[in-house]
Amino acid sequence: MDNPPPASVTIHTIPRPGFSPRRAASDTAVLAMRSPPSRPRGFTKSGLSPANTSPVRVPRNLLTTFSYFALSTPLVASRRIRGKTHHVGWDYRSEFITGFLKFSLGSPDFQQWRRLTGMGATFGRIISRDLRIRRVKETFVDGYWISLNSATKRAALKAKPYMTIFYLHGGGYTTGEPLMHSGAFQKLLTYLSRDHGLHNVRFFAVKYPLAPEHPYPAAINTAFDAYHWLTVLKGVDPSTVVVSGDSAGGGLALSLLQMIRNASPSKGLSLPKASLLISPWLELLKEIPSHATKEITRKDYLSPRCTRPFVEAYLGNSGASLVDPLVSPLYMDFKDIPPIMITCGGVELFRDSITSYYEKARDAGIDVFLEVDMDMPHVYPMLVDFYGAKSRNALRKMAEWLSEIWEGDIISSPSSTPEPKVLPKGAKTCASPEDMWEDADEYFPGEAPTKTASAPPLQEKTSLP
Repeated sequence: MDNPPPASVTIHTIPRPGFSPRRAASDTAVLAMRSPPSRPRGFTKSGLSPANTSPVRVPRNLLTTFSYFALSTPLVASRRIRGKTHHVGWDYRSEFITGFLKFSLGSPDFQQWRRLTGMGATFGRIISRDLRIRRVKETFVDGYWISLNSATKRAALKAKPYMTIFYLHGGGYTTGEPLMHSGAFQKLLTYLSRDHGLHNVRFFAVKYPLAPEHPYPAAINTAFDAYHWLTVLKGVDPSTVVVSGDSAGGGLALSLLQMIRNASPSKGLSLPKASLLISPWLELLKEIPSHATKEITRKDYLSPRCTRPFVEAYLGNSGASLVDPLVSPLYMDFKDIPPIMITCGGVELFRDSITSYYEKARDAGIDVFLEVDMDMPHVYPMLVDFYGAKSRNALRKMAEWLSEIWEGDIISSPSSTPEPKVLPKGAKTCASPEDMWEDADEYFPGEAPTKTASAPPLQEKTSLP
């Protein structure tokens, strides 16, 4: 058996003119992902054959999901004892969780996905976490302000403005909830506060319409409206905003950057300070990726047979092309795009498109950093309650990068600094630490709501081809 590659690809070197340690680490990660993987003793050549997209399927529902959870406990233990683990870099917990998620999410049934992500969002609200969560629901924006409870009073005393992480959740454009990753939000905010002294950080997690009920371009237009509401109507300085997202939300974040860049100057929009992407879905395909072998599908819980139904649901009858940069950001123009950090797993289904995107951005002169854990699957940093130390380590590195962005160690795009703007008459600002709560009309838990006026609609949206 070959020696396994390092679990987390990070190197430390002495800086020299024209050399970036982060660039070197990113390039090393790309080479590692394109190298032959280490394989367990029980590996056979059948693992190199294309993935089966039509296997015998057990119906997915809550009963079968919890039954699988109970039955897989001894099965995983038995397989590991016999030396037939699915990945040599996994411990028992990682292998068990990945298998469980693969079964649970292995169906193209949107309702099954929605049941599970809805449960995650519900647990995110009721589990005791050091989070202050408030909902803003107006005619043209729906989302949640999220910050640390323990940091609220300290942040109010700080002279610096808030860092706002404008977050777009994943879920294949057909499912997902803004609060389903609240555990990861709390960890990231804690690391920023405790390790880097950044107490004044908040999330604005956007709730956008889902396909197939609301196909393309509804999600992009909603994200654009929300960004306009935040930076123009509420006066939040774009140079304090980081646009972020996981999976489909990561692709949506890059589509949003393109829309902001291409927007009419009369809109008064400016690009954000940076973009933080977690396992972004960069290339929408109706066929499974060429590298999706049986071996890969054993290691990532994301099933390739879900790709086509999700893409078809998202595009609907729009007639949009799969190579449209707003649909597949892999083909985007990088002009004026601010710094980007991408974190992903080394055994995930989207790894080839992520490495290709990194190389395109790097060659276009973008300040882009790729962080990879070679043993982890799709969106593992956000699954902190499942993958434990691996997820926490990735979140710490994200916090380190955000701290560097905030302190100016990484230079943002010049176009991300906005011109001074005058707020529309009657609009309230969200630029100060406590102003953001004045927009909330739903409080968690048990506080009285405060109503606000609806923002006027935007006249300029993404039009269909």
